[in-house]
Amino acid sequence: MGTQCSSKFAVKESILLSLLAGKKDVATLTEETKIIGSTILHVLKQLEKSELTVKTSGVYSLTSLGVIEAQICIWHRLSSNTIKVHKDFWLHHDVTSIPSTLMMNIGALSESTLLQATPDSLEKVHTYFIGLLSAAKTIFGVSPVFHPDYVDAFRELLNQGVKIQLIATPEVLTRFKQVGADVLDAHVPTGDLQLFVKDKVGYAITATDKAYSFGLFSLTGRYDPDADIVGEDEQGRAWVYQLFKHTLTQSIPYVYAASSTHEEE
Repeated sequence: MGTQCSSKFAVKESILLSLLAGKKDVATLTEETKIIGSTILHVLKQLEKSELTVKTSGVYSLTSLGVIEAQICIWHRLSSNTIKVHKDFWLHHDVTSIPSTLMMNIGALSESTLLQATPDSLEKVHTYFIGLLSAAKTIFGVSPVFHPDYVDAFRELLNQGVKIQLIATPEVLTRFKQVGADVLDAHVPTGDLQLFVKDKVGYAITATDKAYSFGLFSLTGRYDPDADIVGEDEQGRAWVYQLFKHTLTQSIPYVYAASSTHEEE
């Protein structure tokens, strides 16, 4: 039964997407979709009954409702493809911290790549991340983990005029203070480096003006530094940036005192 329903949906989806490109008769729909004519006619009757299509002189076209439905089908395909291509990543990581609105739009990551460490390249993900930072003019990040290399990279970028907004856990900010007090002293007062704190973060993300990266915790509760979803496409970058903005609404601005002490507002 499930397979039959899935098959019917696939036929409906194929017809809607074909008609989204323009009006067509049954013969043209059959040629484009590679679905037999009798099946197409059966589904078209259902689509007409649902007011998704109209028939004029043997030619079918989408109604306004049909156009909306077709766009939903496009997004469904993108989302299904994203899940399928990165199946192991989603299966073995905790996704519960991702807000439902963004989870529904997971298709925005359809052009992303899964970057994984390998036995002969254990630093692969870390190296990519540092490279991503070095090419940026603006950086938006959420960090539940700390690495001294991040401070060195931020120091160099801030000295070059790069603007950075960083959301981190209290533990990460404490380590940042210990290793990079000079960075805080020089760039927090100018506003070039803006820090925010959130007690618990379930993901690590970075969005620059050119690229993005996205990592998650494993199902055991440990952050996985060996697998990131990365990309340079605009729709993926926008998705990651929206996750940053969502996290920002749940964060507290962190005020850095010149005497190398911190106070939370």
